[in-house]
Amino acid sequence: MSNEIVRLLIAFAGKPDDRALKAAKAASDSLGREANICDIMVEESPVLSIARNKAALRAKIKGYDYLFLLGPDILLEQQDILQRLLKREKQAICPWLDSGDSQNSDPVFPRPEKEATLERLNWGSLDCCLFNMDAFLRLGLRPFADHGGEYDGLWFRACGVEWWMDLSVTAKRLAA
Repeated sequence: MSNEIVRLLIAFAGKPDDRALKAAKAASDSLGREANICDIMVEESPVLSIARNKAALRAKIKGYDYLFLLGPDILLEQQDILQRLLKREKQAICPWLDSGDSQNSDPVFPRPEKEATLERLNWGSLDCCLFNMDAFLRLGLRPFADHGGEYDGLWFRACGVEWWMDLSVTAKRLAA
């Protein structure tokens, strides 16, 4: 990430848990307001893809450089999560998403034993993902489908957008 001003929109797809909203604000503040612009929005819709598409469209219209999509139950425990993901300079990147109390809490993508690695994915979680807005130039006006992350991942790959996971960065899914 260069020293230029970064315009980033954090978008919750659904009404966030109070702890999740507070943590997102702390992560936003850690970017440094004097050098960057980071706003937070909540987009509620009964269909997640509609909320995500509205967030992507708003980010494009308002001239943001990045869109950080969050589910309403995602807690950003690492305050420097945005800096760390931005530093990777990827089109689409997500942190390791801890959704339980075991070491390998994700049944689809168990966490590898390696530390501080970057893994290329076929698809990743849309509940916590940072997108460079340039990716949306390839994806069109409605990049997210009603079918979920795996379908979206196939569409992204078909359009030439690579999806990555930074295993050195962790976000947590709050228990229901």
